[in-house]
Amino acid sequence: MDAACSSDDKAVFLGTAQGKILKFDGKDILFSIDLPGQDAVTALDYDLKTKMLWVATKSTGLYRIQDGQPSRLDFPIKDG
Repeated sequence: MDAACSSDDKAVFLGTAQGKILKFDGKDILFSIDLPGQDAVTALDYDLKTKMLWVATKSTGLYRIQDGQPSRLDFPIKDG
């Protein structure tokens, strides 16, 4: 596993170099998500207030996962 963080229900989110995110409770995998493009997960953070999982990847940027659905965030790049 390349990244990990805890959730609000004492489970752990795990991210892999192949772009897979797992939620593991110590015994069972509760769910599994494959990010588009199978980009390496470099960091994870779970927001207890919004119940969103934030995912940083090596080359495709930042994603948020809510209700099991990943959505990529696009940030405008300004010149100068």
